[in-house]
Amino acid sequence: MSSRESLGRGRRRLRSSRKQRRRQNPYNPRRQKKPDPKISASLKIAITVSNPSLARALADSLQPETMARAGFRSRTKISSIRSTLKLNIDATDIIALRAAANSYVHFISAALASVQRLSGFNKTEGDKGLKRE
Repeated sequence: MSSRESLGRGRRRLRSSRKQRRRQNPYNPRRQKKPDPKISASLKIAITVSNPSLARALADSLQPETMARAGFRSRTKISSIRSTLKLNIDATDIIALRAAANSYVHFISAALASVQRLSGFNKTEGDKGLKRE
């Protein structure tokens, strides 16, 4: 082996080690952290409402929100059984799980408040407790 060959190999090693160091540098701004598929969190929520048709209407209205999009770290499945609305939320981490749970609970709360508010318009003038603003 000549001195040139060994020198050439040494340079190659040096270059490859620099590339490896560049990849391992945690302060590299181009490096993006990928979610670890092993780490996951899940939550099951069951909400009982006054009647089965309301549970079905809530499930149908929230169904478009459950479509998985690129970049989302959580998945949600919604179903209704009798008068119970069921949500299954799976997320890559606890932070994404909390965000998704808060979103769906607020969606459901707003929908129920709207239904309750508008249910007064179905009553007749002679009904007791009729309050119109």
